[in-house]
Amino acid sequence: MQRLLLLLLCPLHSPLTDSPPGGRYKKEVNVDGQSHLLLIRDEGGPPDAQFSAWADAVIFVFSLENEQSFQAVYN
Repeated sequence: MQRLLLLLLCPLHSPLTDSPPGGRYKKEVNVDGQSHLLLIRDEGGPPDAQFSAWADAVIFVFSLENEQSFQAVYN
């Protein structure tokens, strides 16, 4: 099983649960017959340097209806 660590950076709210940021999630998925474990952390701001050093991907989340959320991600 391969592992992939995803980091969600959402400055204003949690996209997964609408709860305060800081959640940790995992999901096993099957792609082309191979099992992968997705490890997901939902962060409300910049992650610490130690954690971001081993993240495989980063997803920036912002609201299309809220300019402030876009500016928080952009800056």
